[in-house]
Amino acid sequence: MLGKQVVAIAGDTVEVTDAGVMVNGKLLAKSAPLTRDTRGRTLPVVRERLFVLPGSVWLGSQWNSRSYDSRYFGTADRNSIRAVIVAVR
Repeated sequence: MLGKQVVAIAGDTVEVTDAGVMVNGKLLAKSAPLTRDTRGRTLPVVRERLFVLPGSVWLGSQWNSRSYDSRYFGTADRNSIRAVIVAVR
């Protein structure tokens, strides 16, 4: 997986709604789940309210509404993070 942002960590509450992903009650920009990918294939959507467990993260993108992220596969193991990208200002 490339270039995903960690948008929720252990202890955070995440809810996926038609409007988008809410983390601790705050709606994330450009996070409304899509029903199909660019090839027309059906996308599975995580439709639940959950608490991110220790050792897990919720991945997303607030820049790319078509990102394949946790909206479709749920939490990811924190140990699967291979690198951290830091913005240069």
